Amino acid sequence: LYQKARIFINNDKFEKVHEIRKKISHYSPDSRFLDEIDYWLGYKNNDIRKVHNSIKQLRIKGVCDEELKLKWTNFYLMESKYDKVIAEICKDNEGKIAEKYRKYASAYYQAGVVYAVQGQFEIAKSLFSNALDKKYNIVYDYNLAMTSASAILEKIKVEHKIGEKVKSEAEAISAKLSEVRYFINDGLKEVRLKYWWNYLNLLGLYNHSLIIEEYECVHEDLKGEEPIAVIVSEAYYFGKRFREALPFLEKIWHLDSLFLSRLMHVYSELDMWDLIDELFKKDITHLIDSEGNIFLYKGESLNKKGDI
Repeated sequence: LYQKARIFINNDKFEKVHEIRKKISHYSPDSRFLDEIDYWLGYKNNDIRKVHNSIKQLRIKGVCDEELKLKWTNFYLMESKYDKVIAEICKDNEGKIAEKYRKYASAYYQAGVVYAVQGQFEIAKSLFSNALDKKYNIVYDYNLAMTSASAILEKIKVEHKIGEKVKSEAEAISAKLSEVRYFINDGLKEVRLKYWWNYLNLLGLYNHSLIIEEYECVHEDLKGEEPIAVIVSEAYYFGKRFREALPFLEKIWHLDSLFLSRLMHVYSELDMWDLIDELFKKDITHLIDSEGNIFLYKGESLNKKGDI
């Protein structure tokens, strides 16, 4: 029952949590799990008094100091007080866990979250792996997969190259992300959006057609989001499926000169010259690149009309 309660807490289904709490209280009114549930309810609602009281009760029931301190650092983590988390858990700034916490998977996980947020992905990956070695937890598994995805995407951004090794890694990580997807199916919108951004980007590193296939699985409330449209537009565009790329590019053209140029190219391929003219009537001066490539489409449009 407690594990079910944790799942409901993660998905903000508090009515279900309270139902489970009542059941546990009925059969075992002194159960430690009641205090554990109260802790997580306090954590999710940023209720420091509830957190404090639950930890106090857990101390009375014999929970050791290290576990209780990890509950406080977990609360600090939620408040983005990363320095306090690292100061307590780590013995240095390189992700080495203090000896008294080395048997606790939660210590490695919490430190991993901090380093992932700070963009130190390799350290974070190592910490999440260590957490999983101590104890399997879908939260650890999911964070390791997401951090691995962020690491490889950041590497490509810096090095500007995609070799066979990178493609192979991307394929393995995307397979893992697919495996743990169920964890975020009922999660917050921003969590799900980040997941799909990473996942679809990884697919694009080795097979653009997979982006189009997996787009059907994207949660309905995310399909209209610009980050998703960016990735899907590229899959259709590079596959020369211009008519299918069109609605996505029409949604994102204002974001970057590259997308505007691609939209004009698609209009030209589909012989939609009037729509190119309409674009030039809009305020697009901030999207004109240094080479002025989009003016080529203006000239071609005028030529098509015989105005040149």
